[in-house]
Amino acid sequence: MDAKQIAGALLGTIIKICIGIAVIYLVYEVGIGSYNFGYRVFADLPMDVSPGIDKQVTIVAGKTPMEIGQILEDKGVVQDGRVFWVQELLSESHGKLKPGAYTLNTSMNGAEIIAVLSGQTSETEEGEEEADTKAPAKSSGAVVGELQDNAGGVDHTSEMTTDEDQQGESPEGEAQ
Repeated sequence: MDAKQIAGALLGTIIKICIGIAVIYLVYEVGIGSYNFGYRVFADLPMDVSPGIDKQVTIVAGKTPMEIGQILEDKGVVQDGRVFWVQELLSESHGKLKPGAYTLNTSMNGAEIIAVLSGQTSETEEGEEEADTKAPAKSSGAVVGELQDNAGGVDHTSEMTTDEDQQGESPEGEAQ
């Protein structure tokens, strides 16, 4: 073998090694990026810790979930609009986002934001729930009625008793 053949073989081997390293590095970076993206989608972490900052967001009719995600990212409600888009695609509210003016908080996670934008919950309902915790205790009959109202007519009373049921029972649970 002469020097040219040895140099050519050596150069070819070095190029193959460099290409192999570049492919391994590319696969590594794509894998890490994919894992991080998937983690952000499924971990569903909010932008900030509670109490967060309220942000006014207006969604106009005809916006796609990808465009809505970009609006939310621009307003600082979510970290990545693409993550919001994938969360919306995977949610039960896919395709149900409604236009309107919303007050969203940076401490809301993706599922909570999707629920608000699809009309499943609103800021006023959350405020009412907080007010209910400060209200005086209600009778069990009133709680049963609320459970029926909140569950859309599904009766969850099988394990609960009303005041009327309790009046007809002795302390041992037998009917009088």
